[in-house]
Amino acid sequence: MLGHISTVESVTITSDNKFIVSGSYDSTLRLWNPQDKLQEAVLKSYTSGVKCIAITSENKFMTSGGYNNTVHVWNLQEKCQEAVLKGHKGMYAL
Repeated sequence: MLGHISTVESVTITSDNKFIVSGSYDSTLRLWNPQDKLQEAVLKSYTSGVKCIAITSENKFMTSGGYNNTVHVWNLQEKCQEAVLKGHKGMYAL
């Protein structure tokens, strides 16, 4: 599965196995279909790399933490950003 142009920092899969999500130092999140191994979407909103990813148990929302100390909230079903949470002093894991 080709797609990221820099180091992949984190990977997770939805509980229904519908998507694999990868976050990279290239400032993108990529949604992959594990069945056909194709990229479904590219989500970009960072000015720095993506450090960590978490998905809600019902697979509706995803959060991602970046090296710029922000947390982004994504609507996973619509593949769009819902919010950006600023003010963190550091990011270790979600």
